[in-house]
Amino acid sequence: MNNSLENQIHALWDEAFSLPYGEVQVNLLEQAIPLAEELRDLDVNFHARFLVLQTGFFGGHAEKSLTQFAWCLAQYERDPVRFEQYYNSLLVNFPNVLVCVDEFPQINMRQIESLRSQMTTHFRQNGLSLRSLYSTTLLFATRAGDLATAAETLPLYRNAPHDQAPHTRAAEIDREIEYYDLIGDMETAIETAGPNLRRELSAAEVPHRVMAYVLRPLATLSRYDEADDYQRRGYRLIRNNPTFLLHFGLHMSYLVHRGRIDEAMRIFERHLSAALETRLLRSQYLFYLGARRTLTAAAERTDVWKLNLPRTFPAYDESGQYDLAELIAWIDGVIQPLGARFDQRNGVQYFTQRLIERMSY
Repeated sequence: MNNSLENQIHALWDEAFSLPYGEVQVNLLEQAIPLAEELRDLDVNFHARFLVLQTGFFGGHAEKSLTQFAWCLAQYERDPVRFEQYYNSLLVNFPNVLVCVDEFPQINMRQIESLRSQMTTHFRQNGLSLRSLYSTTLLFATRAGDLATAAETLPLYRNAPHDQAPHTRAAEIDREIEYYDLIGDMETAIETAGPNLRRELSAAEVPHRVMAYVLRPLATLSRYDEADDYQRRGYRLIRNNPTFLLHFGLHMSYLVHRGRIDEAMRIFERHLSAALETRLLRSQYLFYLGARRTLTAAAERTDVWKLNLPRTFPAYDESGQYDLAELIAWIDGVIQPLGARFDQRNGVQYFTQRLIERMSY
């Protein structure tokens, strides 16, 4: 019986790692967990969960990574000798976890502060800089619209020793752009983006994200030749990857700003299925804000628009002829309660007011 379970587990792992990052891979790895539990082998169970932790972040399922990270860290803390080989990877994933928590309004501030406290303890015990802690705290405050906490965290982040890894600095640059955009310092936002736009740092998803992040700052400064170029190039980089859902929302908002409604509608049409399926609620919210702006602009031209929307869409119409006012009402029914959940968790009225205004430049 045990040999049979072990064979099934390893077969799932082998199949999963023959695939690229994505939902199918994560689901296969997840199927190994109940088999490992049935096997009653803690080491196999740990490894099965650890694999989901590692791949979930890159496969669009951060919620699964967060669950398995908590389980693996708790097991490590109970028996650090037994699971020592995983410890460095757990430390590396602490910042990934804290980057992702802003996606889930069901994770409350007490839980987030507990994670930050755990990260502080583990990093100090190992003589590691707290720069990534401050960087993720700054990012969370920025995305929550919490200017006071962001201003308080910024000097801690700036004064902390650097992690020299190029991918780490590339991620920091993207986060700094978001902060400078929030406070309205568009020149600094664009200047900060330079190394990522020029691909001076080697990292995944560079310059994929940054080309979306600079659209609003460039538009605000009327630097449209650059912005148009980054929009076209940036969208080509991400259009086949549904994990860039929030960035699709940023592209839609920019295209509407430029009066390119048809292009924005094609982005909405192409990526709505990803928005319907995602568990990343902040990303979903930003996509729908971009979509709402797009539909509102389209409604100024016509009442009905022909769209090829997925059958999973609750307001799906076989004819493909959609009343734009009805689509806008459907989106409002999603974003209004969702935005309120984020604001309640974050303690700042931002998602339901200022963020909407910022996406409507």
